[in-house]
Amino acid sequence: MTTRAAPSETITITTTRQELDRLVIFSRAEWNDWMRQRQMVQQQVAAMRQARQQRRQEIALQVAAARARLMAAQSKKRRARRQDVPDTLLLSPEEAARRLSLGRTTLYALMKSGQVSSVKIGKRRLVPARAIERYVLELEGLYEAQQG
Repeated sequence: MTTRAAPSETITITTTRQELDRLVIFSRAEWNDWMRQRQMVQQQVAAMRQARQQRRQEIALQVAAARARLMAAQSKKRRARRQDVPDTLLLSPEEAARRLSLGRTTLYALMKSGQVSSVKIGKRRLVPARAIERYVLELEGLYEAQQG
């Protein structure tokens, strides 16, 4: 076969039957079948992506609901801790700290410095309710002295 590319030059292309057979891979029916299969695979992939996205959204909703339940439970615990400690003569350091609206570490520091007295019964360290009252009165006295 001879093709004319430009008026001044001629290009000759020769092909054999074997070369043509190698170039023609699919018949028209095979091509159409392959294209249908490709479209089906693409649709399946799109469906899988959509299902994965929906699953992610469901998981995100479940996580949000679990967080809300956890926060509600923690809030409930905090409210229970804030409730007034019943009137008892001896308080645990945690109860005394709650009554003074202080942290445990701060109360232990006050006990160590002697500002809040404590007693030891067995292995347990307890704070007398009167020691808390005395500490508050001392604080009020210091406040009044500074103001007066």
